[in-house]
Formats: sequence, C-alpha cells, structure tokens
Amino acid sequence: SSVKDRLALAIIEAAEKDGSLKPGQTVVEATSGNTGIALAMMCAQRGYPCVITMAESFSVERRKIMRMLGAKVVVTPKAGKGTGMVQKAKELAEKHGWCELNSTFRFIYERNLITRFQPVPSIWFNAVISRHHRFFDSS
Repeated sequence: SSVKDRLALAIIEAAEKDGSLKPGQTVVEATSGNTGIALAMMCAQRGYPCVITMAESFSVERRKIMRMLGAKVVVTPKAGKGTGMVQKAKELAEKHGWCELNSTFRFIYERNLITRFQPVPSIWFNAVISRHHRFFDSS
C-alpha cells in the first residue's frame, strides 16, 4: 500500500467519525490523480459511491483507473484548471448532499496528523521533522 492509500483511508475514517460521511453517502472529491485513485479504492471497499472531479488536462490513464475502481469521473474544462475542479466538487456536494472530503483533508494536514500515514515509524519520522524543521517550515 502507498502513503496515498493510508491517507485516503484516514480521510474517510475521520469523516465517518465526525459524522460528515454517513453510511452509503456519495463521496465527491477534486483530485488530479493518485489521491483520487486511493479514494476510489477505499470508497469501493467501504461501500460509498465515489465521484471524482478532474480537469481535462490531467491524466486520462488515472481517470480510467478511477473508473475501473467504480468511481464516476466528472471532467471539468481545462481552462478552469484545479480551481474549476474544486468548484465543481463543491457544487455537486451542495446540490446533491454529498460528502466533499477536501475540508477533512485540510483538517488532517493542518494539524500535522499526516505524519501517522507515512511509511516509517512515527517516532523516527517526528524526530527527523523536528530536527530538520527548517526544510519543512513554510514561514
């Protein structure tokens, strides 16, 4: 399994735990590829319909994989780039009452909970991060 697989599972579990994702509810997410593939796989395994929004300029092969995993892929115009696909995901979530996971992902990322999904022991990973924080600090 990859880091993206662990991340997708963590996002879904967090959304289930906080009640934003209900049993059988459709998951909608804007993605350019690998996270979408992982989400499609996790949704299929856990019984959630999955809709991925993706700009037409992104990989056709990744779209095919997501569809193979059972996701519906909504292609947005190339001109809108990433912003267009995010707006489409939000629009679909609001219109249909679907669970849009972007806010859950931000919750995990902003609180640095992402470290638990790395393929290394968290003690080692946290030690490296704290020792070399200047490379990871965006300020």
